[in-house]
Amino acid sequence: MRPVLVLLVMLGGPLAADAEPLKVAREPHDTAAGGPTTVAGVTGEGWFARAMIEALPVYPTFWRTGGVVGLATGLEYWSDRGDQGFGWPYEVLVGVRTPGLRVVTGAGVDIVGAVYEHQMDATHLASRAYALANASIDLFGMRAGIDLRVGRHFVLDVPDFNRWQLGISVGYTWPARHGL
Repeated sequence: MRPVLVLLVMLGGPLAADAEPLKVAREPHDTAAGGPTTVAGVTGEGWFARAMIEALPVYPTFWRTGGVVGLATGLEYWSDRGDQGFGWPYEVLVGVRTPGLRVVTGAGVDIVGAVYEHQMDATHLASRAYALANASIDLFGMRAGIDLRVGRHFVLDVPDFNRWQLGISVGYTWPARHGL
């Protein structure tokens, strides 16, 4: 048995050395991406403005359909029925991107926030948990769309309250590699 194995190895050696390496066609693939987004709109009887930055470790190249997964953070200010507040939102995004369209859903929290309550003329520490949905037209990374959020504010010393936001979002997403 041993001489047969040695003979096969000796004969196979030159054949293996002369063989062409296997070539694999390279397809465009998902990449990481990120970029800024601004949102402004209505909330109850007031308005809000938000500036965010996204980090998306899963993001399809422009001409492909694929999943979107990432994180976003930024700053937000709102005014509603005489009350005002600001927050530092932090959110998890999950969705899909196709040529020309991006839809994401997610959840977030305001890590640090404050609410000025006009009836008590006082500022209170607050936090907020919320769900979000965003649908955007996406052309070569430039985005414009609708942003909806529904959340609950948890405020020290005053009753908690719910708040919704409906806004227009504008942003740009840079891929980490060449090509969109």
